[in-house]
Amino acid sequence: MSTLFTRSFPGAASVAHVVLLGLGTLAGVLGQSRRGRRRDDVAPDVLERLFEPFFTTKPHGKGTGLERATVHGIVLQSSGQITMESALGCGTKFSVYLPVFCSALPRAAPSPGREASYPAGQTVLVVDDEPVVRDVTMRALARAGYRVLGASSGGDALELLAVEQNPAAMVLLTDVMMPEMNGHELAEQVAARFPAVRTTSMSGLSSCEMARQGFAAASRPLLHKPFSLSQLIAFVAEAFATDSEVT
Repeated sequence: MSTLFTRSFPGAASVAHVVLLGLGTLAGVLGQSRRGRRRDDVAPDVLERLFEPFFTTKPHGKGTGLERATVHGIVLQSSGQITMESALGCGTKFSVYLPVFCSALPRAAPSPGREASYPAGQTVLVVDDEPVVRDVTMRALARAGYRVLGASSGGDALELLAVEQNPAAMVLLTDVMMPEMNGHELAEQVAARFPAVRTTSMSGLSSCEMARQGFAAASRPLLHKPFSLSQLIAFVAEAFATDSEVT
């Protein structure tokens, strides 16, 4: 194991790991170009945000910034870790550490702090036709302690809600721009058929662009893309704290 790994994750050093190494031109993926800096090394301030969802240095519309966040989430869910090192003129190195298990590990009990922050039984239904966005959002919410459901369309979301046992403890987080049934139409149907569900929306469009495309401003909360993990968690927590009748 590298010194960086043992220093960053001291508790993991006692477990045997398989290490996957990767050397690449990450700066090219990020679209980063700085005078005096090679295309295969990354600035320290960029490294700090490398696994943040939606983070990219590419021009608007040229990249989603979700690929690295997806990989990071998969590795963490596998009880692994990722380290990265980059130096001027030396390129960027990623190391993926996956623990070696000889038998199934028991599930760890949730910490008292998590139970206090996220009461048991709270569910978030994430609806987005973009699989990568939906997956990253669901992983982030699950790691925060929520029960998470996912749907790729309004029709699928309504089917899930029809069999939900406790809609009063649920938040709907739906993208606005979707084919067939858009997010506003879905939220209106949910409010009519399942009034106990708190409805919220998310969109990468500005308020002006939404109005231009015919999406009237709604009273329900709107999470603007791109968003950070902390913004996502805070947004959902605030939605749960709101009376469901205000949707």
